[in-house]
This record gives sequence, structure tokens and C-alpha cells, in this order.
Amino acid sequence: MKKIKKAILWVDKKGFKLLFIAYACPFLPACVITIASAITKRDKTTFMSAVLSGKFIMFLVVSYIGQDIYGFITSPIKIIGFCVVVFLAWVLGNKLNKDLEYIEERVHNKENKDEENQNDDYIDIKKEVR
Repeated sequence: MKKIKKAILWVDKKGFKLLFIAYACPFLPACVITIASAITKRDKTTFMSAVLSGKFIMFLVVSYIGQDIYGFITSPIKIIGFCVVVFLAWVLGNKLNKDLEYIEERVHNKENKDEENQNDDYIDIKKEVR
């Protein structure tokens, strides 16, 4: 049980990076990764941004490299270009993740303020009735 908790904490700490890499690998079953994310109670913004950017890379790998694998291996320019695209997808996915977390935090804070205002109004009304 202790090892499971340790593994869950490790997955929580890695967050977006781990999910991005897992979804970018075409040989890993996505259903297993999704179930593991649900077990660790992964934040939906981190999950969605990792899925979108990771799957983009996976489809790119399967279609671009799979089309002409020998031509890809023998051309350093294609390898460098592919590495740049993977890096850009990771950076954009990470930025998307941070932006979504920021928006979610703002919405959550606004809901809390609205709830506090409603409670204050209720207290004021109660004082007026007395």
C-alpha cells in the first residue's frame, strides 16, 4: 500500500510531462493511461491539455515517420525538424495547461466571492428583520 501511495505522489508531481509522454507514445494503450489518470484524480485541465498535445505528436509520429521510415532515418534534417515540432507541441501544451489552470482558478475565486456576497446579504437581511 505504501508503494502505491508513493507511485501516486510521483505521478501527481510529474503531472503534465508524464501524461504528455505517455499519450505521445503510439505503443501505449490510451485506455490504461486514462484509467491511471482517473485513479490518481488528475486535474481535468492538465489531463485535457496533455491528451490533446500528446495525441497530436502520436498521430504525427505514425503518419509522418511511418510513411517513409528509411527516408526519415537517413535524413538528419527531417529528424531535427521532427524534434523541433515535438518540442513546440510540448511547449504549447504546457502553456495551454497553465492558461487553463489560471482560468479555472479565476472562475473558482469568482464563485467563492459570489457565495460570500450572498452570505453577507443574508446576514444583512436577517439583521433588518430583527
